[in-house]
Amino acid sequence: MNSFVAIMCFITALFFSTATIAQTVAQSQLNCPIPNGTSKDLSVVDVFVDLPPCTVCSGSTITAPLKMTIHNGTKSERTAFSLYGTLSAGALLNGFAGTIVVCVGPITVKSDEDIGFGIGNQTFTVGMITFNCTSDLSLTNNVLAWTDASGTTTDRCADFFEATRCRDVQPKCDTASSINIRQPLAASYTTTEGCTGASQGKIKITPIGGTAPYTVVLKKNNVTVATQNNVTTSGYEFTGRPEGTDYSALITDATTPTACTYTLSPITLGSVFCCVSPTQGTNPGDVTKCPGESASFTASATGGDPAPTTQWQKKAPADAAFSNLTLAGVYSVSVNTLNISSTTGLNGYQFRAVFTSAGCAPVNSNAATLTVNATPGKPVVTYVPPTCTETTFKVEIASPSAGTYTLRQTSGGVGPVTKTYPADAVAGKIVFSGLTIGKGYRVTLTTSGCVSDAETCGDFTGVTGAITQKAQNENFQAIAPPTVTAYPNPFNSQVKFVVSSPVSGNGSLEVYNQLGQRVKTVYRGFIKAGTQNFELSLPTKQKSALFYVFKVEDKQVTGKLLQLD
Repeated sequence: MNSFVAIMCFITALFFSTATIAQTVAQSQLNCPIPNGTSKDLSVVDVFVDLPPCTVCSGSTITAPLKMTIHNGTKSERTAFSLYGTLSAGALLNGFAGTIVVCVGPITVKSDEDIGFGIGNQTFTVGMITFNCTSDLSLTNNVLAWTDASGTTTDRCADFFEATRCRDVQPKCDTASSINIRQPLAASYTTTEGCTGASQGKIKITPIGGTAPYTVVLKKNNVTVATQNNVTTSGYEFTGRPEGTDYSALITDATTPTACTYTLSPITLGSVFCCVSPTQGTNPGDVTKCPGESASFTASATGGDPAPTTQWQKKAPADAAFSNLTLAGVYSVSVNTLNISSTTGLNGYQFRAVFTSAGCAPVNSNAATLTVNATPGKPVVTYVPPTCTETTFKVEIASPSAGTYTLRQTSGGVGPVTKTYPADAVAGKIVFSGLTIGKGYRVTLTTSGCVSDAETCGDFTGVTGAITQKAQNENFQAIAPPTVTAYPNPFNSQVKFVVSSPVSGNGSLEVYNQLGQRVKTVYRGFIKAGTQNFELSLPTKQKSALFYVFKVEDKQVTGKLLQLD
Protein backbone atom coordinates (compact mmCIF):
# COMPACT_ATOMS: atom_id res chain seq x y z
CA MET A 1 0.00 0.00 0.00
CA ASN A 2 2.77 2.44 0.89
CA SER A 3 4.51 1.65 -2.45
CA PHE A 4 1.29 2.37 -4.37
CA VAL A 5 0.89 5.72 -2.60
CA ALA A 6 4.50 6.65 -3.39
CA ILE A 7 4.03 5.80 -7.07
CA MET A 8 0.79 7.79 -7.29
CA CYS A 9 2.50 10.79 -5.64
CA PHE A 10 5.28 10.69 -8.21
CA ILE A 11 2.82 10.43 -11.12
CA THR A 12 0.85 13.35 -9.68
CA ALA A 13 4.06 15.42 -9.37
CA LEU A 14 5.05 14.52 -12.92
CA PHE A 15 1.63 15.59 -14.26
CA PHE A 16 1.73 18.95 -12.52
CA SER A 17 5.36 19.52 -13.58
CA THR A 18 4.63 19.27 -17.30
CA ALA A 19 1.16 20.74 -17.51
CA THR A 20 0.19 24.35 -17.05
CA ILE A 21 -1.64 24.77 -13.74
CA ALA A 22 -1.89 28.56 -13.86
CA GLN A 23 0.04 30.90 -16.06
CA THR A 24 -0.72 34.28 -17.48
CA VAL A 25 1.08 36.89 -19.57
CA ALA A 26 0.44 40.59 -19.04
CA GLN A 27 2.01 43.98 -19.70
CA SER A 28 4.61 44.71 -17.02
CA GLN A 29 4.15 47.71 -14.73
CA LEU A 30 7.27 47.06 -12.68
CA ASN A 31 9.89 49.82 -12.41
CA CYS A 32 12.72 48.13 -10.56
CA PRO A 33 16.05 47.94 -12.45
CA ILE A 34 18.01 46.38 -9.54
CA PRO A 35 15.90 44.66 -6.87
CA ASN A 36 17.39 43.79 -3.49
CA GLY A 37 17.14 40.01 -3.35
CA THR A 38 18.21 37.92 -0.37
CA SER A 39 18.56 34.60 -2.19
CA LYS A 40 19.03 33.00 -5.58
CA ASP A 41 16.80 30.01 -4.94
CA LEU A 42 15.15 29.92 -8.38
CA SER A 43 16.52 30.63 -11.86
CA VAL A 44 15.56 30.31 -15.53
CA VAL A 45 17.35 27.41 -17.22
CA ASP A 46 15.86 27.60 -20.71
CA VAL A 47 13.21 29.41 -22.76
CA PHE A 48 12.35 27.80 -26.10
CA VAL A 49 9.80 27.65 -28.89
CA ASP A 50 8.15 24.23 -28.71
CA LEU A 51 8.13 22.84 -32.25
CA PRO A 52 9.03 19.43 -33.68
CA PRO A 53 12.80 18.86 -34.05
CA CYS A 54 14.36 20.55 -37.10
CA THR A 55 11.21 22.43 -38.04
CA VAL A 56 12.01 24.45 -41.16
CA CYS A 57 11.39 28.16 -41.08
CA SER A 58 9.16 28.31 -44.17
CA GLY A 59 7.39 31.64 -43.73
CA SER A 60 8.00 35.18 -42.59
CA THR A 61 6.36 34.57 -39.19
CA ILE A 62 5.74 31.60 -36.89
CA THR A 63 3.20 31.18 -34.08
CA ALA A 64 3.98 28.36 -31.65
CA PRO A 65 3.95 27.48 -27.91
CA LEU A 66 6.65 29.09 -25.77
CA LYS A 67 8.01 27.05 -22.86
CA MET A 68 10.19 28.02 -19.91
CA THR A 69 12.27 25.66 -17.75
CA ILE A 70 12.81 26.78 -14.13
CA HIS A 71 15.41 25.40 -11.73
CA ASN A 72 14.52 25.10 -8.04
CA GLY A 73 17.67 25.12 -5.94
CA THR A 74 15.83 24.28 -2.72
CA LYS A 75 13.82 21.42 -1.33
CA SER A 76 10.77 23.63 -0.86
CA GLU A 77 7.82 24.05 -3.19
CA ARG A 78 6.90 27.49 -4.55
CA THR A 79 3.40 28.65 -5.36
CA ALA A 80 4.37 31.08 -8.19
CA PHE A 81 7.34 32.25 -10.25
CA SER A 82 7.34 35.44 -12.35
CA LEU A 83 9.65 36.93 -14.97
CA TYR A 84 9.59 40.62 -15.89
CA GLY A 85 11.48 41.44 -19.11
CA THR A 86 11.56 43.08 -22.53
CA LEU A 87 10.58 40.88 -25.49
CA SER A 88 12.45 41.27 -28.80
CA ALA A 89 11.03 43.88 -31.15
CA GLY A 90 8.44 42.46 -33.52
CA ALA A 91 7.56 39.49 -31.30
CA LEU A 92 4.22 38.97 -29.48
CA LEU A 93 3.54 36.70 -26.50
CA ASN A 94 -0.18 36.05 -26.08
CA GLY A 95 -0.64 39.31 -27.97
CA PHE A 96 1.64 41.37 -25.67
CA ALA A 97 4.78 43.15 -26.94
CA GLY A 98 7.63 45.05 -25.32
CA THR A 99 7.84 44.89 -21.51
CA ILE A 100 5.91 41.88 -20.30
CA VAL A 101 5.43 39.81 -17.13
CA VAL A 102 5.03 36.02 -17.14
CA CYS A 103 3.81 34.12 -14.09
CA VAL A 104 3.71 30.30 -13.75
CA GLY A 105 3.31 27.79 -10.97
CA PRO A 106 3.27 25.92 -8.77
CA ILE A 107 6.92 24.82 -8.68
CA THR A 108 6.72 21.35 -7.19
CA VAL A 109 9.99 19.79 -8.29
CA LYS A 110 12.68 20.05 -5.63
CA SER A 111 16.45 20.39 -6.01
CA ASP A 112 17.09 16.62 -5.73
CA GLU A 113 14.29 15.46 -8.06
CA ASP A 114 14.42 14.74 -11.81
CA ILE A 115 11.21 14.37 -13.81
CA GLY A 116 12.91 14.39 -17.20
CA PHE A 117 14.09 18.00 -17.54
CA GLY A 118 17.21 17.72 -15.40
CA ILE A 119 17.69 17.61 -11.63
CA GLY A 120 15.61 20.29 -9.94
CA ASN A 121 14.11 21.47 -13.26
CA GLN A 122 10.46 21.93 -14.18
CA THR A 123 9.09 23.11 -17.57
CA PHE A 124 5.97 25.24 -18.08
CA THR A 125 4.08 26.29 -21.20
CA VAL A 126 4.05 30.11 -21.01
CA GLY A 127 1.80 30.95 -23.94
CA MET A 128 1.75 31.37 -27.73
CA ILE A 129 4.58 33.40 -29.27
CA THR A 130 4.50 34.98 -32.74
CA PHE A 131 7.81 36.08 -34.27
CA ASN A 132 9.83 36.48 -37.46
CA CYS A 133 11.77 33.27 -37.88
CA THR A 134 14.89 34.99 -39.27
CA SER A 135 15.26 37.44 -36.38
CA ASP A 136 16.95 37.04 -33.02
CA LEU A 137 14.53 36.22 -30.21
CA SER A 138 15.32 37.14 -26.59
CA LEU A 139 14.18 38.56 -23.26
CA THR A 140 16.32 41.36 -21.84
CA ASN A 141 16.50 43.48 -18.65
CA ASN A 142 14.93 40.64 -16.72
CA VAL A 143 13.80 40.61 -13.08
CA LEU A 144 12.90 37.22 -11.52
CA ALA A 145 10.63 36.87 -8.48
CA TRP A 146 9.06 33.95 -6.64
CA THR A 147 6.92 33.14 -3.62
CA ASP A 148 6.98 30.65 -0.78
CA ALA A 149 4.62 27.67 -0.75
CA SER A 150 1.61 29.52 0.66
CA GLY A 151 -1.54 30.65 -1.15
CA THR A 152 -2.73 29.79 -4.64
CA THR A 153 -0.88 30.36 -7.88
CA THR A 154 -3.76 32.46 -9.21
CA ASP A 155 -3.71 34.83 -6.24
CA ARG A 156 0.05 35.07 -5.99
CA CYS A 157 0.37 35.72 -9.76
CA ALA A 158 -2.26 38.45 -9.49
CA ASP A 159 -0.01 40.19 -6.97
CA PHE A 160 2.98 39.93 -9.32
CA PHE A 161 0.95 41.41 -12.20
CA GLU A 162 0.15 44.48 -10.12
CA ALA A 163 3.74 45.01 -8.91
CA THR A 164 5.13 48.48 -9.72
CA ARG A 165 8.01 48.91 -7.23
CA CYS A 166 10.97 46.89 -6.03
CA ARG A 167 9.39 46.22 -2.66
CA ASP A 168 6.47 44.50 -4.41
CA VAL A 169 8.79 41.66 -5.50
CA GLN A 170 11.42 41.64 -2.72
CA PRO A 171 13.07 39.83 -1.04
CA LYS A 172 12.67 36.63 -3.07
CA CYS A 173 14.04 37.98 -6.36
CA ASP A 174 17.01 38.11 -8.71
CA THR A 175 18.04 39.50 -12.13
CA ALA A 176 18.99 38.02 -15.50
CA SER A 177 20.44 40.49 -18.01
CA SER A 178 19.53 38.59 -21.16
CA ILE A 179 17.84 35.29 -21.93
CA ASN A 180 18.06 33.85 -25.45
CA ILE A 181 14.86 32.20 -26.65
CA ARG A 182 15.70 29.06 -28.57
CA GLN A 183 13.85 28.79 -31.85
CA PRO A 184 13.98 26.63 -35.00
CA LEU A 185 17.21 26.80 -36.96
CA ALA A 186 17.30 29.65 -39.49
CA ALA A 187 19.87 32.13 -40.73
CA SER A 188 20.27 35.59 -42.21
CA TYR A 189 22.96 37.15 -44.36
CA THR A 190 24.52 40.50 -45.17
CA THR A 191 26.87 41.39 -48.01
CA THR A 192 29.60 43.94 -48.62
CA GLU A 193 30.21 44.79 -52.26
CA GLY A 194 33.73 44.78 -53.68
CA CYS A 195 35.18 46.14 -56.91
CA THR A 196 33.73 44.63 -60.08
CA GLY A 197 35.85 41.73 -61.30
CA ALA A 198 38.26 41.92 -58.33
CA SER A 199 36.82 39.15 -56.06
CA GLN A 200 36.69 41.51 -53.08
CA GLY A 201 33.11 40.93 -51.93
CA LYS A 202 32.08 39.70 -48.48
CA ILE A 203 29.15 37.49 -47.37
CA LYS A 204 28.33 37.19 -43.67
CA ILE A 205 26.13 34.27 -42.58
CA THR A 206 24.50 34.60 -39.15
CA PRO A 207 22.84 31.43 -37.76
CA ILE A 208 19.66 31.94 -35.74
CA GLY A 209 18.09 29.41 -33.37
CA GLY A 210 18.91 25.73 -33.32
CA THR A 211 21.85 24.56 -31.24
CA ALA A 212 25.29 26.16 -31.45
CA PRO A 213 27.99 25.72 -32.67
CA TYR A 214 27.25 25.58 -36.38
CA THR A 215 28.91 24.48 -39.59
CA VAL A 216 28.36 26.85 -42.53
CA VAL A 217 28.96 25.75 -46.12
CA LEU A 218 28.99 28.53 -48.74
CA LYS A 219 28.09 27.48 -52.29
CA LYS A 220 28.10 29.19 -55.67
CA ASN A 221 26.02 27.64 -58.41
CA ASN A 222 25.53 24.66 -56.02
CA VAL A 223 29.30 24.08 -55.82
CA THR A 224 30.96 24.37 -52.41
CA VAL A 225 33.42 27.29 -52.36
CA ALA A 226 34.11 27.55 -48.60
CA THR A 227 33.34 25.77 -45.31
CA GLN A 228 33.59 27.13 -41.78
CA ASN A 229 33.20 25.05 -38.61
CA ASN A 230 32.43 26.08 -35.02
CA VAL A 231 30.51 29.19 -36.02
CA THR A 232 28.79 30.98 -33.13
CA THR A 233 25.56 32.98 -33.11
CA SER A 234 27.72 36.00 -34.00
CA GLY A 235 28.07 34.54 -37.50
CA TYR A 236 30.97 34.23 -39.91
CA GLU A 237 32.04 36.45 -42.82
CA PHE A 238 33.38 34.87 -46.02
CA THR A 239 35.76 37.23 -47.82
CA GLY A 240 37.38 37.47 -51.24
CA ARG A 241 34.21 36.52 -53.09
CA PRO A 242 33.36 37.52 -56.70
CA GLU A 243 30.02 39.12 -57.43
CA GLY A 244 27.09 36.85 -58.34
CA THR A 245 23.40 36.04 -57.88
CA ASP A 246 23.80 32.28 -57.43
CA TYR A 247 25.18 31.96 -53.90
CA SER A 248 23.58 29.79 -51.17
CA ALA A 249 24.53 28.66 -47.66
CA LEU A 250 23.90 25.37 -45.85
CA ILE A 251 23.84 25.74 -42.05
CA THR A 252 24.10 22.65 -39.82
CA ASP A 253 23.64 22.95 -36.06
CA ALA A 254 24.76 20.75 -33.12
CA THR A 255 21.38 19.24 -32.22
CA THR A 256 21.70 15.66 -30.98
CA PRO A 257 21.20 12.94 -31.81
CA THR A 258 20.32 14.28 -35.27
CA ALA A 259 21.66 17.63 -36.41
CA CYS A 260 19.31 20.13 -38.06
CA THR A 261 20.06 21.88 -41.35
CA TYR A 262 18.86 25.10 -42.95
CA THR A 263 19.44 26.33 -46.49
CA LEU A 264 19.72 30.06 -47.10
CA SER A 265 19.03 30.78 -50.77
CA PRO A 266 19.31 32.74 -52.96
CA ILE A 267 22.13 35.02 -51.83
CA THR A 268 23.04 37.89 -54.14
CA LEU A 269 26.43 39.60 -53.92
CA GLY A 270 26.68 42.79 -55.94
CA SER A 271 29.73 44.83 -56.87
CA VAL A 272 30.68 48.42 -57.54
CA PHE A 273 32.82 49.91 -60.25
CA CYS A 274 36.10 51.06 -58.69
CA CYS A 275 37.89 53.92 -60.36
CA VAL A 276 41.64 54.53 -60.68
CA SER A 277 42.89 58.09 -60.27
CA PRO A 278 44.96 59.50 -63.16
CA THR A 279 48.58 60.61 -62.80
CA GLN A 280 49.53 64.18 -63.55
CA GLY A 281 51.59 64.45 -66.72
CA THR A 282 52.45 67.80 -68.32
CA ASN A 283 51.90 70.94 -66.25
CA PRO A 284 51.00 74.28 -67.84
CA GLY A 285 53.75 76.91 -67.96
CA ASP A 286 53.59 80.58 -67.09
CA VAL A 287 52.73 82.88 -70.00
CA THR A 288 53.53 86.56 -70.57
CA LYS A 289 51.43 88.54 -73.04
CA CYS A 290 50.40 92.04 -74.05
CA PRO A 291 46.83 93.31 -73.73
CA GLY A 292 44.58 91.94 -76.46
CA GLU A 293 46.88 89.10 -77.41
CA SER A 294 45.78 85.48 -77.25
CA ALA A 295 47.27 82.94 -74.86
CA SER A 296 47.06 79.20 -74.25
CA PHE A 297 47.84 76.74 -71.45
CA THR A 298 48.33 73.00 -71.93
CA ALA A 299 48.20 70.25 -69.30
CA SER A 300 47.87 66.48 -69.50
CA ALA A 301 47.37 63.40 -67.34
CA THR A 302 48.16 59.72 -67.85
CA GLY A 303 46.16 56.65 -66.86
CA GLY A 304 42.92 56.83 -64.91
CA ASP A 305 39.92 54.52 -65.15
CA PRO A 306 37.50 55.56 -66.50
CA ALA A 307 39.29 58.00 -68.82
CA PRO A 308 39.59 61.27 -66.90
CA THR A 309 37.66 64.40 -67.75
CA THR A 310 39.36 67.80 -67.74
CA GLN A 311 38.01 70.86 -65.95
CA TRP A 312 39.97 74.09 -66.20
CA GLN A 313 39.91 76.42 -63.22
CA LYS A 314 40.90 80.04 -62.74
CA LYS A 315 41.89 82.20 -59.80
CA ALA A 316 41.88 85.98 -60.00
CA PRO A 317 44.45 87.91 -57.91
CA ALA A 318 41.72 88.86 -55.42
CA ASP A 319 40.24 85.33 -55.17
CA ALA A 320 40.91 83.09 -52.18
CA ALA A 321 40.54 79.85 -54.12
CA PHE A 322 40.25 78.41 -57.62
CA SER A 323 36.83 78.13 -59.27
CA ASN A 324 35.61 76.22 -62.32
CA LEU A 325 36.00 78.05 -65.60
CA THR A 326 32.96 78.49 -67.84
CA LEU A 327 33.87 77.94 -71.48
CA ALA A 328 32.38 81.09 -72.95
CA GLY A 329 33.51 84.54 -74.01
CA VAL A 330 37.31 84.58 -74.38
CA TYR A 331 37.72 80.99 -73.08
CA SER A 332 37.63 77.79 -75.13
CA VAL A 333 39.23 74.35 -74.88
CA SER A 334 40.81 72.14 -77.50
CA VAL A 335 41.63 68.67 -76.13
CA ASN A 336 43.78 69.53 -73.06
CA THR A 337 44.62 73.09 -74.10
CA LEU A 338 42.89 76.14 -72.67
CA ASN A 339 42.71 78.92 -75.25
CA ILE A 340 42.21 82.57 -74.31
CA SER A 341 41.36 84.77 -77.28
CA SER A 342 42.13 88.06 -75.49
CA THR A 343 44.26 88.57 -72.38
CA THR A 344 42.99 92.08 -71.68
CA GLY A 345 42.13 92.45 -67.98
CA LEU A 346 43.61 89.07 -66.99
CA ASN A 347 46.96 90.14 -65.55
CA GLY A 348 47.92 87.99 -62.56
CA TYR A 349 45.25 85.33 -63.21
CA GLN A 350 46.23 81.76 -62.47
CA PHE A 351 44.97 78.72 -64.38
CA ARG A 352 45.13 75.00 -63.67
CA ALA A 353 43.58 71.77 -65.00
CA VAL A 354 41.68 69.30 -62.82
CA PHE A 355 41.62 65.68 -64.07
CA THR A 356 38.89 63.41 -62.67
CA SER A 357 38.18 59.72 -63.19
CA ALA A 358 34.56 59.33 -62.05
CA GLY A 359 34.33 58.39 -58.37
CA CYS A 360 38.03 58.97 -57.63
CA ALA A 361 39.75 61.93 -56.05
CA PRO A 362 40.63 64.56 -58.66
CA VAL A 363 44.23 65.33 -59.63
CA ASN A 364 45.23 68.98 -60.02
CA SER A 365 47.95 70.27 -62.31
CA ASN A 366 50.32 72.97 -61.13
CA ALA A 367 48.97 76.49 -61.40
CA ALA A 368 50.30 78.68 -64.22
CA THR A 369 50.29 82.47 -64.07
CA LEU A 370 49.27 84.76 -66.90
CA THR A 371 51.23 88.03 -66.87
CA VAL A 372 49.78 90.76 -69.06
CA ASN A 373 52.27 93.59 -69.43
CA ALA A 374 50.92 97.07 -69.87
CA THR A 375 50.94 98.65 -73.32
CA PRO A 376 53.19 101.73 -73.22
CA GLY A 377 51.76 105.12 -74.07
CA LYS A 378 52.13 106.68 -77.52
CA PRO A 379 55.52 108.43 -77.79
CA VAL A 380 55.57 112.22 -77.76
CA VAL A 381 57.67 113.02 -80.82
CA THR A 382 59.02 116.44 -81.82
CA TYR A 383 59.83 117.17 -85.46
CA VAL A 384 63.19 118.98 -85.90
CA PRO A 385 63.32 120.54 -89.39
CA PRO A 386 66.60 120.68 -91.37
CA THR A 387 68.78 123.75 -91.27
CA CYS A 388 69.54 125.65 -94.40
CA THR A 389 72.56 123.47 -95.04
CA GLU A 390 70.99 120.09 -94.14
CA THR A 391 69.32 117.69 -96.56
CA THR A 392 67.74 115.52 -93.86
CA PHE A 393 65.58 116.09 -90.83
CA LYS A 394 65.43 114.80 -87.27
CA VAL A 395 62.79 113.75 -84.69
CA GLU A 396 63.34 113.53 -80.97
CA ILE A 397 61.61 112.22 -77.87
CA ALA A 398 62.34 114.73 -75.15
CA SER A 399 61.07 112.71 -72.17
CA PRO A 400 61.61 109.08 -73.11
CA SER A 401 60.55 106.02 -71.09
CA ALA A 402 62.55 102.84 -70.62
CA GLY A 403 62.21 100.65 -73.68
CA THR A 404 62.98 100.44 -77.37
CA TYR A 405 61.85 103.13 -79.81
CA THR A 406 61.41 102.11 -83.45
CA LEU A 407 61.23 104.58 -86.35
CA ARG A 408 60.11 103.79 -89.88
CA GLN A 409 59.68 105.90 -92.98
CA THR A 410 57.64 105.19 -96.07
CA SER A 411 59.14 103.52 -99.11
CA GLY A 412 62.40 105.18 -100.11
CA GLY A 413 63.08 106.47 -96.63
CA VAL A 414 65.19 105.03 -93.82
CA GLY A 415 64.29 102.39 -91.32
CA PRO A 416 63.37 100.61 -89.42
CA VAL A 417 65.75 102.17 -86.91
CA THR A 418 65.72 101.26 -83.19
CA LYS A 419 67.08 103.10 -80.19
CA THR A 420 66.91 101.98 -76.58
CA TYR A 421 66.45 104.23 -73.62
CA PRO A 422 68.54 104.93 -71.61
CA ALA A 423 71.42 103.24 -73.51
CA ASP A 424 71.03 105.33 -76.69
CA ALA A 425 69.97 108.61 -75.07
CA VAL A 426 71.73 111.85 -76.00
CA ALA A 427 71.42 114.53 -73.35
CA GLY A 428 68.46 112.61 -71.94
CA LYS A 429 66.70 112.44 -75.29
CA ILE A 430 66.17 109.84 -77.99
CA VAL A 431 67.09 111.41 -81.34
CA PHE A 432 66.57 109.94 -84.81
CA SER A 433 68.59 111.85 -87.42
CA GLY A 434 69.39 111.55 -91.11
CA LEU A 435 65.73 111.07 -92.02
CA THR A 436 64.69 111.47 -95.65
CA ILE A 437 62.65 114.55 -96.33
CA GLY A 438 59.19 113.80 -97.69
CA LYS A 439 59.03 110.21 -96.38
CA GLY A 440 57.37 111.07 -93.05
CA TYR A 441 57.96 109.09 -89.89
CA ARG A 442 56.29 106.57 -87.65
CA VAL A 443 57.58 106.02 -84.09
CA THR A 444 56.51 103.29 -81.59
CA LEU A 445 57.73 102.31 -78.12
CA THR A 446 58.19 98.66 -77.13
CA THR A 447 58.43 97.64 -73.47
CA SER A 448 58.32 94.03 -72.22
CA GLY A 449 57.33 92.94 -75.72
CA CYS A 450 54.31 95.24 -75.90
CA VAL A 451 54.13 97.89 -78.67
CA SER A 452 52.53 101.29 -78.21
CA ASP A 453 50.25 103.08 -80.63
CA ALA A 454 52.29 104.91 -83.26
CA GLU A 455 53.03 108.62 -83.47
CA THR A 456 52.97 109.24 -87.23
CA CYS A 457 53.54 111.93 -89.79
CA GLY A 458 52.41 110.88 -93.24
CA ASP A 459 50.39 108.02 -94.69
CA PHE A 460 51.76 104.62 -93.61
CA THR A 461 48.85 102.56 -94.97
CA GLY A 462 50.21 99.43 -96.60
CA VAL A 463 53.79 100.08 -95.54
CA THR A 464 55.53 96.82 -94.60
CA GLY A 465 56.49 96.85 -90.94
CA ALA A 466 54.38 99.88 -90.21
CA ILE A 467 51.50 98.01 -88.55
CA THR A 468 49.59 98.91 -85.40
CA GLN A 469 49.49 96.84 -82.20
CA LYS A 470 45.95 95.71 -83.03
CA ALA A 471 46.96 94.63 -86.51
CA GLN A 472 50.00 92.90 -85.07
CA ASN A 473 47.76 90.80 -82.77
CA GLU A 474 45.31 89.98 -85.56
CA ASN A 475 48.06 88.90 -87.95
CA PHE A 476 50.10 86.98 -85.37
CA GLN A 477 48.76 83.60 -86.40
CA ALA A 478 49.86 84.21 -90.03
CA ILE A 479 53.53 84.55 -89.09
CA ALA A 480 55.69 81.56 -90.04
CA PRO A 481 56.55 79.16 -87.19
CA PRO A 482 59.98 79.20 -85.54
CA THR A 483 62.58 76.54 -86.36
CA VAL A 484 65.10 74.65 -84.20
CA THR A 485 68.18 72.72 -85.30
CA ALA A 486 69.87 70.51 -82.68
CA TYR A 487 73.36 69.08 -83.33
CA PRO A 488 74.99 66.71 -82.87
CA ASN A 489 71.93 64.45 -82.52
CA PRO A 490 72.45 61.79 -81.17
CA PHE A 491 74.82 63.44 -78.67
CA ASN A 492 77.02 62.39 -75.75
CA SER A 493 76.87 65.10 -73.11
CA GLN A 494 76.54 68.39 -75.02
CA VAL A 495 74.19 69.55 -77.74
CA LYS A 496 73.84 72.90 -79.53
CA PHE A 497 70.57 74.52 -80.61
CA VAL A 498 70.21 77.00 -83.47
CA VAL A 499 66.90 78.77 -82.96
CA SER A 500 65.28 80.92 -85.65
CA SER A 501 62.26 83.02 -84.66
CA PRO A 502 60.23 85.18 -87.08
CA VAL A 503 59.01 87.38 -84.20
CA SER A 504 60.35 88.92 -81.03
CA GLY A 505 58.78 88.19 -77.67
CA ASN A 506 59.04 86.22 -74.46
CA GLY A 507 59.90 82.59 -74.91
CA SER A 508 61.67 79.51 -73.61
CA LEU A 509 63.68 76.46 -74.69
CA GLU A 510 63.17 73.45 -72.41
CA VAL A 511 63.98 69.71 -72.46
CA TYR A 512 61.53 67.02 -71.20
CA ASN A 513 61.61 63.25 -70.78
CA GLN A 514 58.95 60.80 -72.01
CA LEU A 515 56.97 61.16 -68.75
CA GLY A 516 56.46 64.84 -69.41
CA GLN A 517 58.89 65.79 -66.64
CA ARG A 518 61.07 68.81 -67.30
CA VAL A 519 64.75 67.82 -67.34
CA LYS A 520 66.35 71.19 -68.08
CA THR A 521 65.42 74.78 -68.88
CA VAL A 522 67.95 75.82 -71.53
CA TYR A 523 66.71 79.43 -71.80
CA ARG A 524 63.77 81.51 -70.61
CA GLY A 525 63.44 85.19 -71.43
CA PHE A 526 63.13 87.63 -74.31
CA ILE A 527 63.67 86.17 -77.78
CA LYS A 528 64.71 88.53 -80.58
CA ALA A 529 63.48 87.98 -84.11
CA GLY A 530 66.18 86.19 -86.09
CA THR A 531 68.69 83.47 -85.19
CA GLN A 532 70.12 82.69 -81.74
CA ASN A 533 72.37 79.90 -80.45
CA PHE A 534 72.07 77.95 -77.19
CA GLU A 535 73.99 75.07 -75.62
CA LEU A 536 72.90 72.27 -73.30
CA SER A 537 75.16 70.12 -71.12
CA LEU A 538 73.74 66.80 -69.84
CA PRO A 539 76.61 64.70 -68.42
CA THR A 540 74.20 62.19 -66.82
CA LYS A 541 72.70 59.64 -69.18
CA GLN A 542 68.90 59.88 -69.21
CA LYS A 543 66.85 56.69 -68.96
CA SER A 544 64.40 57.66 -71.69
CA ALA A 545 64.27 59.62 -74.92
CA LEU A 546 64.29 63.39 -74.61
CA PHE A 547 62.22 66.09 -76.30
CA TYR A 548 62.94 69.77 -76.69
CA VAL A 549 60.15 72.38 -76.69
CA PHE A 550 60.82 75.89 -78.02
CA LYS A 551 58.13 78.53 -77.42
CA VAL A 552 58.00 82.16 -78.44
CA GLU A 553 54.78 84.08 -77.79
CA ASP A 554 52.08 81.56 -78.77
CA LYS A 555 54.26 79.71 -81.29
CA GLN A 556 55.77 76.34 -80.41
CA VAL A 557 58.03 73.77 -82.04
CA THR A 558 59.18 70.41 -80.63
CA GLY A 559 61.76 67.81 -81.57
CA LYS A 560 63.39 64.59 -80.32
CA LEU A 561 66.85 64.20 -78.80
CA LEU A 562 68.80 60.97 -78.36
CA GLN A 563 71.64 60.72 -75.83
CA LEU A 564 74.27 58.07 -76.45
CA ASP A 565 75.55 55.73 -73.73
